Amino acid sequence: MRCVPADHPYVVRAIGPQGEPHDGLVVLPEITGADGLWWPPALFDPVRREAALGGVDVVHVHFGVEQVPLHDMRASFDELNRRGIALVVTVHDLRNPHLEDDVPHAERLNLLLNQADAVVTLTQSAAAEIRGRWGREAVVLPHPHVAPLDRIGGVGPRGMRPGQTRRPVVGVDLKGLRTNTMKPRQLAHVAAAVTKCDADLRVGIHAEVLDGLDARDPALARLLHRWQDEEEGVTVAPHERYSDDGLLDHLASLSAVVLPYRFGTHSGYLEACRDVGTAVVAPAVGSYHDQHSCPTFSIDDIEGTLPRALRAALSGGGVWAATQEERRAEAEGVRAAHRRIHRQLTTSQHERPVDG
Repeated sequence: MRCVPADHPYVVRAIGPQGEPHDGLVVLPEITGADGLWWPPALFDPVRREAALGGVDVVHVHFGVEQVPLHDMRASFDELNRRGIALVVTVHDLRNPHLEDDVPHAERLNLLLNQADAVVTLTQSAAAEIRGRWGREAVVLPHPHVAPLDRIGGVGPRGMRPGQTRRPVVGVDLKGLRTNTMKPRQLAHVAAAVTKCDADLRVGIHAEVLDGLDARDPALARLLHRWQDEEEGVTVAPHERYSDDGLLDHLASLSAVVLPYRFGTHSGYLEACRDVGTAVVAPAVGSYHDQHSCPTFSIDDIEGTLPRALRAALSGGGVWAATQEERRAEAEGVRAAHRRIHRQLTTSQHERPVDG
């Protein structure tokens, strides 16, 4: 089986590490270019396509098609059909978080979903949209844990507890300023809502991004500089890119996290928060709310809706946290379901799509 990509953390958790047999199925090792990178995917590279398809009976596409030329995708799918190789597509992003103009992503989704022998997605709400837009029934498999199992279920500063004296700390992580990140005016509304809940706001951003922000986004630069200089209850915390353990430590130090997304579909960040027991407050867009039940707010009325959602998150204690046993069982179920899909496709000789 060829996964695109093969070494992504989601693929490793949901299907299995590359090169290792899993109940008779093997995720073939990543084919990288001369620069050692997996992108562009070998499957869609005319020069490396032959190497990518050798000895393959199932191709499973997850990420990495955003900038692949449509003619290269069509040529690869023609070759899959010629060789009788099945195509599985997991729809992670119905709305691409990296693109303001979603038309190119929609074009690629159209091609993928019209060609797929089986469709998978992460939530029922995403499956409903896939049904409505493409008439395809997607198999719904939840996002497995992000943290190692031994990091799940520990005790940390989760929300406001009875008798607690410290002010809760709410995190908003801008990271590298992905395209779907809130605009400065919206972030200012988040800060006002956090203050209204008697909590402190910690704004994280990659240091390299903050250093160049005056030219890239002057309005956001002015806001963050003002917060750094004079805003009580708001801390701007520039940082280097977190290691995997560093990210989990950071999330576990927070009372709650507000996802700063204007649009999108699913979130691995949300899953990491659940693993360490930190409550998430999500915008009521995409399918964030459907990954795990969490308080939501309107991106168009942050000041009016976020305080209520924050209070619900901060008063929940550790209720939102997952246990090791829950996450282990969930991941085992997801891997088993993928094996069933892949095996059905290889034994049925691709006579008909696999629907949920």
